[in-house]
Amino acid sequence: MRALSATLEAAQQGLSIAKLAKIVLTRAGQDTRTYGNDRILSIKFSHSSWSQRARVVLDNSDNALTDLALTAFKGVISKGATGTAGDEYSAQPELWVFQKNCDSSPGNLTCALELIGIPDRMALDKADVDYKPDDDDTKTVKTLLREIAGDTGVTFLAAF
Repeated sequence: MRALSATLEAAQQGLSIAKLAKIVLTRAGQDTRTYGNDRILSIKFSHSSWSQRARVVLDNSDNALTDLALTAFKGVISKGATGTAGDEYSAQPELWVFQKNCDSSPGNLTCALELIGIPDRMALDKADVDYKPDDDDTKTVKTLLREIAGDTGVTFLAAF
């Protein structure tokens, strides 16, 4: 569960909520792109212990997203509200852009980003070498998964 500041929680409980959303896309700390309410058309996010997926549809009417190679960018989706302390956000878990699909319909250009989390990335991975532990190897499944996932400590490993 994410912790919210008192002012963000109060803004969400108000009678009128000024909803905010943004996505920050980063590639190896070199290239960062941030898109907010002015470009985000919709966000669908599903989160469980073994899967984190999101679909973010962006307005591409200026054609600025068409030629961008955004696959493999890390993405952090944040939702928030405007309250007494100004604009505040609560970040979702970090995901990776898996697919980018730009589409057009009469008078409408969009770009949809499909993002996935670590468990989904692991499910797509195909082992390319056999793993043969030594006879005296005492690694647990938890240790092996942490090594594979880069010891991120994400919550899905806590079940082991």
